Amino acid sequence: FAFPSPSTINTPMALKPSNSDYTSVMRKMSTQDMDQFSDASPEPDDVNTSSPFLGRKESNAAPGETFEHHQEDPANFSSILKDLRASLPKDSQATDDVLTRFLRAREYKVKEAVKMYWRWKTFRDQWGIDDIRYEDVERLASTKLGYFHGHDLVGRPTCVLLPRNYHPSTTEVGEVVKFTLWLMNNGIAQADEMKASGKFPENYDGQVSILYDRRGMTRKNFDHRLFSLMRTITDIVQICYAERMGKIYVLGTNWFYHMMFRIISPLLSKKTREKVCVLKEPSDLLKYFDETQLERERLDTEQQWE
Repeated sequence: FAFPSPSTINTPMALKPSNSDYTSVMRKMSTQDMDQFSDASPEPDDVNTSSPFLGRKESNAAPGETFEHHQEDPANFSSILKDLRASLPKDSQATDDVLTRFLRAREYKVKEAVKMYWRWKTFRDQWGIDDIRYEDVERLASTKLGYFHGHDLVGRPTCVLLPRNYHPSTTEVGEVVKFTLWLMNNGIAQADEMKASGKFPENYDGQVSILYDRRGMTRKNFDHRLFSLMRTITDIVQICYAERMGKIYVLGTNWFYHMMFRIISPLLSKKTREKVCVLKEPSDLLKYFDETQLERERLDTEQQWE
């Protein structure tokens, strides 16, 4: 298995969803009114939205709840961490915090955490993750495709993603990957600052959340080229940003979202799938956010999307 490097990003890759998956999506897209595939397209009646492969519906949890149990490290954790560090070369970037996240992601299995470290190191070296600057992604950053705004009730900095602002015809795929990494780096820096401030609950663990607002998305925003990079992007995020994703809130789901999630979900870990929270109405956001932490248009039900 060889990870693609930035220099080969635009070439075909072996790691991608099957041709049957891709053909199925294209066939469905060609028979639907894709200019209406966001809010105007209802979810199919037979979709089981409680399935972990589709993201779960918003819960009835009261405001202020964390919606998940904080993971407690085992009593012998210090010994496990010591064993992991002894199995790795000296690496100033492999801090105790990073290695702790590897162990949590791999259920404290040292051998699995070692494998994760080497994949993490490979990605970081190939993509120059620590060296990405604003100047490298300025064009996409200026489109408001994705940006951090506010935080949820747990204190996680929230990345707002607006696919309606994505234009495939003027964007290189490699640019999207680099922008994703830059965005995650920014969010993690904010999360670490918030954790250090001590202003949030004890169970706040330096994670970020995503608010994926699909409303207003149409056919022109769909990029079929990203199919060939699905495995790479999900691997990079899950490995390089292990245990950094707290929750993914999704607004504006429809048949297309559920179809795509069925294709992507096998590439996601069980933990990541369980963090996807599908919201029925914009007002459901108030179960997870204080209103002051949301832009007005997030709660708008009458917005006319361009």
